[in-house]
Amino acid sequence: MSFRQAFIGLGAGLLVRTCTLAQSTVAPEGAPTPPPVETVRNQVEFSARENSLQVQAPSIAPVEPEELTPTNFSMLEDIAIFSMHQPKLRWSFFGDSAWSYDAYSGSQNDHYSTFSIGCGVAADYGSPDAPLEISGQYAPGYDWSNGPGNSSGVDQSLSVSAQWRPSGRVVLRATVNLREAPGTDYGGGQAQVISGGVDLAGSYALDPNLSLGFDVSVQPQYFSTYGTTQQNSATAFADLLLDPALRVGWYVAGDTISSAASGSEDDLQTGVRLGWSPVPRFSASASLGLNYRFLSHSQILSPDVSASLGWNPSDGTRFTAEAYSLVQPGYVSSSGNPQTYGVSITGSQLLLSVVLLSLSGGYELSTYSQGTSSNQTVDFLSLDIDWRPNDRWSAGTYCRIDHQSGQDEFNHAEFGVNFTIHP
Repeated sequence: MSFRQAFIGLGAGLLVRTCTLAQSTVAPEGAPTPPPVETVRNQVEFSARENSLQVQAPSIAPVEPEELTPTNFSMLEDIAIFSMHQPKLRWSFFGDSAWSYDAYSGSQNDHYSTFSIGCGVAADYGSPDAPLEISGQYAPGYDWSNGPGNSSGVDQSLSVSAQWRPSGRVVLRATVNLREAPGTDYGGGQAQVISGGVDLAGSYALDPNLSLGFDVSVQPQYFSTYGTTQQNSATAFADLLLDPALRVGWYVAGDTISSAASGSEDDLQTGVRLGWSPVPRFSASASLGLNYRFLSHSQILSPDVSASLGWNPSDGTRFTAEAYSLVQPGYVSSSGNPQTYGVSITGSQLLLSVVLLSLSGGYELSTYSQGTSSNQTVDFLSLDIDWRPNDRWSAGTYCRIDHQSGQDEFNHAEFGVNFTIHP
């Protein structure tokens, strides 16, 4: 866990699905069941550098009615307007450290620590109001670790994104990212991980109440110990605003996960989703869909269902609750991807306009329909404290406790601190 949760949308609060984010790695056959999602994520994904520069790919928001005015922008005119803007450069210095302890059901206990430090530079060209906007960031750093595999080494990332609005009805976005970092494979050994991705997305407003969109991504990942994995995905959706408080949507998506070490899996999903906000301080959402998995040895049809509630009793206070039943792609094995059932509750409070406290707890049950893997359960409790007194620097700390039972039973405790400086 890093500073990724700090002060992103303080007014709206946090809606965190801590344990249900899909892994993008693929395990070789016979590998042990991976540790909790958050543990693996800390070893492989971005650290505090994600938010150190506060540069994010432009989001594709629903087009408001007043924006549906035809324009006569051509690509050449867009470039001319774009060239009139001066680039805005920013840089930052960041670091984080974490200490973890794992106690297994046998006599084996592990404890390890990690420390990361780095800097970054970001550039924005254009503006959100211009037809064309480009942003990018580069963040080099170094990671030290005495954990599994003693994975230490250079950690650097590069990301470039562009957004183009050829008319008031159309938004197109492209993002390219690349990262090299030390990590561990699912066998527990040291591995240098090179990951990247290309994402193309767009939306089109047919009228003020109906919009169509798509998202296509390719995400390869190379492990120095057992080769390359790749996950490709494509999504198409339609959203209809029935009234100011109710939005209904339909989606269809496909994923392909392949690994030279353990085969491949294809997933096809479709379903409907519903968003309801009758009053400003309350919101609810639900999704009902089906997931059809094509494994190398079988096909499985399973439900994808989720529901969430959000409540802001006062400014700076946010409570959310979520329940879900879904398939977690990204982990190919003889047992197939598990069907996961879970619930989570999160409460957050903004204090003195500079300190954000967030407390989360939840429970998950993962069931396997293939092979010999037994059911796995995970319950967790986490506390995050983030402090941002001004725009130039911020700091945070967190602690987390997990208990996993099943084939691999162990307790996991983790504590960490982080900081970011924007000169």
